[in-house]
Amino acid sequence: TARVRLVAFTDPVLAPRTVDQSWTLLKSEAHATDNGPLLVDEYQVNALDTGEQHTVHIAGDVVLSAPGIELEHLETPPSTFLAS
Repeated sequence: TARVRLVAFTDPVLAPRTVDQSWTLLKSEAHATDNGPLLVDEYQVNALDTGEQHTVHIAGDVVLSAPGIELEHLETPPSTFLAS
């Protein structure tokens, strides 16, 4: 679990506000593709100020699904990041 401080932009005026969240890696799965396996990480995200929870699926640098986001088509494979 990692605590993350992010800047969120609120509707409808896109006003910035700082939010504190905790991100916990739940699992990583490899999905077969034409270009080889695609590693997808599933995170549980908790808003530390409200207690709201949601799930985010990320492959490399691409958000595949999150509240309000659903990827329909991916033109190229996502970039990969090495853990440091």
